[in-house]
Amino acid sequence: MIGFITGLPRSRTKWFADYFGGLVPSFHEPLNGMRSKYEFYSLVRSGCVISDSGLFLTDFQKRFPNVPTVIVERKAEDVFESLVDYFEDQEFPRPSWKVTLEHKAEIDKIKGLRIPFESINDRLEEIHELFNIPFSQDYADKMTVQNLQIPVLTTDVESFKVWRQI
Repeated sequence: MIGFITGLPRSRTKWFADYFGGLVPSFHEPLNGMRSKYEFYSLVRSGCVISDSGLFLTDFQKRFPNVPTVIVERKAEDVFESLVDYFEDQEFPRPSWKVTLEHKAEIDKIKGLRIPFESINDRLEEIHELFNIPFSQDYADKMTVQNLQIPVLTTDVESFKVWRQI
């Protein structure tokens, strides 16, 4: 069990998964596609970094209270603006401001190390220490210049139902 990274969508969770994926097993949005809570629990126990904006949907901190968590704090307005642009590019319906605020309220309840979005690069060594992963400034410098995003958004509603009764 290495650690969790979460935050609102468009808060560099994909970047974190790729960044740590060069060092340890790491997964971006693994909740999307899972068919049971136990599938998720098994992944956590395997020892990896899980970077997922949907972690607030789960019981991850109750189930794994000693696994360190990083919460990326990004202004809801900035997230929403980014989502609007991204959804337009993907030709999806406009995202919901209300849902963005609801998700932010849930993420605000999560316990862990809070990192402002703008400070991610400057606090990478601290995150490495939290996850007990050796830090390399050369590797960080190489990775921080990369803009890593998911090319196409896909959502598996059945995965969502695992955590919420619909």
